[in-house]
Amino acid sequence: MTGVDASSRVHASWPLPALTAKLRGGVTERTKGISLDASTRVLAVASGKGGVGKSTLTANLATAFARLDQKTGILDADVYGHSI
Repeated sequence: MTGVDASSRVHASWPLPALTAKLRGGVTERTKGISLDASTRVLAVASGKGGVGKSTLTANLATAFARLDQKTGILDADVYGHSI
């Protein structure tokens, strides 16, 4: 081997607006997101490491708030699969 070609090329057979429209599935505008009541509070429990008790803490927080007569809900958004 005498050398390495480290050049890069952008494949531009699609015009950018057409490619963007195709990737967005025809959606032209972003949604405004969700609307929550002003009294709603969202708590996020996160960690960059697994096995540190995020699910246990989440369940305990929900239980504690429910015992205080607060409405609670849990959303497990783990990209590798839910545990709750």
